Amino acid sequence: MRSCLKRLLVFVLIVVLAAVLLSGLLSHRGNDSGRKLPSLLGNETQQAEKPDDWYHFLLIGTDTRPNEDAAGRSDTMIIASVNQARGKVKLASLARDTWVSIPGKGENKLNAAHSWGGPDLLLETINQNFDMHLTDYVSVDFYGLIDIVDAMGGVEVEITKAEASAINSSVASEHPRVKVTRVKAGNAQLCGVQALSYARIRKLIGALLEKARRLNLLQLMSVFEKGMNALTYRTEKDPIQLVQMFTGLKGGIDSMEELSLPSEGHYRYVDKNGVSAVGIDPRQVAQEWHDFVYGQ
Repeated sequence: MRSCLKRLLVFVLIVVLAAVLLSGLLSHRGNDSGRKLPSLLGNETQQAEKPDDWYHFLLIGTDTRPNEDAAGRSDTMIIASVNQARGKVKLASLARDTWVSIPGKGENKLNAAHSWGGPDLLLETINQNFDMHLTDYVSVDFYGLIDIVDAMGGVEVEITKAEASAINSSVASEHPRVKVTRVKAGNAQLCGVQALSYARIRKLIGALLEKARRLNLLQLMSVFEKGMNALTYRTEKDPIQLVQMFTGLKGGIDSMEELSLPSEGHYRYVDKNGVSAVGIDPRQVAQEWHDFVYGQ
């Protein structure tokens, strides 16, 4: 499920920021009609000013139900490392149950930092435990996917009988007030709540990207309007630069390199006052991340 959510998180980032870019160009087209529009799903690699530099930021996926605490716990945490000149993106996901020291709060699971202090405390916690210097972040509320998919007019996927059953059960239990047609095995058209349920069991990214290719500018702007409610960010790069970084990958999103931290063989399950957590050696995690990004 972590891999599905990671790709979903990146997709939301791309679509929303691309919509920002497109709407911006539309509003200025009278003054900048000769400007080249980067492709939403293009293959051109833009050259960075400093070819050997990596740009790092934290991707945060929250899974906060309606009426819950505004910050919520971070369901997905990914350190995104981008080398635009080389056309490379490396994603290192951090296990949410990792037991760490949280500044001013004592020891707890990593995802608790976001609940207590939002992105800033989460960044501080990661930096302190893993000797990093992250300052930028992009945060996505996965429940915002519901509005995004509905703004796209739904998404078409091929599902099995077991998947259809899982989607229907999830929608009935988590969204009892939403009236939707139960899906069946085969070719299914999913609305927002159904797409969110499907994203937890299968990869939704391919179907969403295929649908995105068919959206016109007005539809993209509608996706942007809905998506902005699910996305907050603080980055040194402007929207155009972020879009170029991700759409410039030669092999597309599937060419991104991924690493899960802690990796297999480098963690143990521990009991902390009756709470099950993932025990680690922070120095080992820090070194493995460094080797993953800079070692090749």
